[in-house]
Amino acid sequence: MIEPQGPRVNPFNHPPFIIHYLQLLGFIGDLAHLPFRFIFRLFTSVFDLGTLVVVYQLLRRSDLFTPPAYLVYVLAPATLIVSGYHGNTDPIMIFFYCWLFYC
Repeated sequence: MIEPQGPRVNPFNHPPFIIHYLQLLGFIGDLAHLPFRFIFRLFTSVFDLGTLVVVYQLLRRSDLFTPPAYLVYVLAPATLIVSGYHGNTDPIMIFFYCWLFYC
């Protein structure tokens, strides 16, 4: 079947679990009286900060930590733009992936 907008148009290209995550963020936004776009970007940035902590711990544990290399990772423009501006859900997956290796 061809949609009016063209073939295979999918406006929601996230894994199914993200639907529940978005509902939770909507609930939190309603409780806090904050716009959904703010809450969504805030939480992805928090997951990004969590990834920074987990990566730091992984590097320290394996004796691979060097401050300049870690600083390059912390200040990577792509990471800051994707999670802080676009509000993509990729930081959530990356956080849990790194956390899996930490545990």
